[in-house]
Amino acid sequence: MPPFVERLTEPRRFRRLVGDGANRTNFSGGDGLAEKRGGNNPNDFNETGRNFSGSMSGGLPLRIVFPGKPLEPSIVWERTMDRLEFVLQQIKEARGYTNRLLERVEPADWFRQGAGGVTHIGWQVGHLAMAEYRLGMERIRGHRDEDESLISTEFLACYGKDSIPDPAPENNFSTDEIREIYDRVHEQMLRELSHITDAELDAAPLKPHPLFDDKFGSLCWCARHEMLHAGQIGLIRRQLGAKPIW
Repeated sequence: MPPFVERLTEPRRFRRLVGDGANRTNFSGGDGLAEKRGGNNPNDFNETGRNFSGSMSGGLPLRIVFPGKPLEPSIVWERTMDRLEFVLQQIKEARGYTNRLLERVEPADWFRQGAGGVTHIGWQVGHLAMAEYRLGMERIRGHRDEDESLISTEFLACYGKDSIPDPAPENNFSTDEIREIYDRVHEQMLRELSHITDAELDAAPLKPHPLFDDKFGSLCWCARHEMLHAGQIGLIRRQLGAKPIW
């Protein structure tokens, strides 16, 4: 039988299960498709590496079942965590990767520009702080007067999407200030999002965005946007002569 597809009620992380329904065994974790390689051994199944976290707009993922031949196991993908937990994990993992890159950057290199003079690491980090505020807080619960002490209007303008990276240190916030705000916004965002309900994730963001139409999509893009800029940070490091980080 060919694989059959079933659409779940909401985006989930998946685990791979083997068995005939009543006696299925969870023999490995991870996200992705499973591909039969032959034989009856569960280890003869191989992941292709694709995941089903849903689209940026919160599109629903699939539950995919790979039926086995008679006397052979079937593979089933099914949910193991709710979608808020899933997207928060994606945000945390993206931030962890960015932090690994920043640990290998000297403070003196934060405002140096690579070939072409397009951007610098200080702007990238400030931009990520701005983006987490916009995507994970402002579009979720709206602007609050007390946000000025969290991330100022001046900072948002300096590192917003239409700003132009300036390599002059005197025209930037200091490296310590940028890093402090970057960390502070992330921590506050996670605290606030821990209380959001599943129903709220389906609501429209409080400010529109061309890439999504609900709050879940805003949080998905928050994680993906961070990885996009982590890649730019990695490229700047290489342009400045640093070795790659794996």
